[in-house]
Amino acid sequence: MDIEAKIYLFINGLYETKNKEYSNSDCSYNLAYIFNSFEEYKSYFTNNGYKNIDNYILNICSIKITKKGSVIALKGLCDYVISKNQSFSDNTIIHNNNEIKFGSEEMSNKIEQDKKRLNLIKRF
Repeated sequence: MDIEAKIYLFINGLYETKNKEYSNSDCSYNLAYIFNSFEEYKSYFTNNGYKNIDNYILNICSIKITKKGSVIALKGLCDYVISKNQSFSDNTIIHNNNEIKFGSEEMSNKIEQDKKRLNLIKRF
């Protein structure tokens, strides 16, 4: 048991979920997983449909890595990333130039359109 992880959860009002299973349904915003190592954390994603997942994506999903190597990640965020991955055909998320590009060309086009809209909003 990692005391630093338990204290971090307590201070931030988070609750540990012992059952590390992917669910497609909405969950409470304050549920978190504690993985004993980064490899266990990565295997959670590979066991739930990922063939490859970039460490950049894993670092975004984790909220804290303790000195002992435990990884704390929000359940809702992890499950959201997995559910988005399941909607794409090639099951790969690629990190390139600090942007998240999904393997699907359709999603890349949607992201580019959203960026253009955001730039128009910023002008005003």
